[in-house]
Amino acid sequence: MKILTNSIPTIKIFFYFLWRDIYVYSKKFHANIINYALLYPLNYAFSFVYLQASIYFKDSSVYMGTLIFAGSIMLPIMILTNTITFALLFDLEQNRFIDYQIILLSPRLVLLERIIFATLFSFILTVPFFPISKLFLGPHLDLSNVSWPALISMLFVGSLCFASYQLLAACVLKSNQIRTFWTRVNGLFITFGGFWIPLEVMTQYSATLGICVQANPALYVTEGIRQAILKSPLFFSIPYCITILLSMSTLFTILSWYFFKKRTDHI
Repeated sequence: MKILTNSIPTIKIFFYFLWRDIYVYSKKFHANIINYALLYPLNYAFSFVYLQASIYFKDSSVYMGTLIFAGSIMLPIMILTNTITFALLFDLEQNRFIDYQIILLSPRLVLLERIIFATLFSFILTVPFFPISKLFLGPHLDLSNVSWPALISMLFVGSLCFASYQLLAACVLKSNQIRTFWTRVNGLFITFGGFWIPLEVMTQYSATLGICVQANPALYVTEGIRQAILKSPLFFSIPYCITILLSMSTLFTILSWYFFKKRTDHI
């Protein structure tokens, strides 16, 4: 009972910080809905499913367009989680609101709150991605085999993994390294993470490449989403993708705690 009583103020402070982030980002929520829940799916759906698939794949355009389009969800998730988590990096170098937070709450819980909020923020804005695209394209997008519980689970776990990964980067990098980080790390994650090309195709081209890219967390997001939509033996199973992504999320979170502690030890 004493432990529970002592933990109540901590829980209140944790949710206070969570509600603060919700309030701050709610000011731009309508703009984010337009950008990520409407414009992104419409743009990618028309480009990948209708235009490119019709030009390149002819008779198999519906299946191939759906296959390619499924991986495009990775970019909005990556951008959204980056937007939230990298606010910490700028705060560490400028405003230092974080100093106040870690006095009131354990640094680990402060980081955990950031991960939870970034995950929820990304998840909520990307859930409409495929339904909106289906409404726009109709029969040109094949969602006849989709498992919605599996797809929603993959969007949530994918957002969680990207949030913890991006937060780790925010704890390690300096602001003048962001552009280089996007080019050298996130750019590679996108290119070799199944954004355009599934793992099966990369493996057919080069078995070595197929093995190497399995270290990329983005690959398990796109593989799981393609499996949820197309239900094909060509892609990893949903349980396998979720297990890998949760394991990577745990690793990224632990590393974030370590590097965050190094940057705030003076406080």
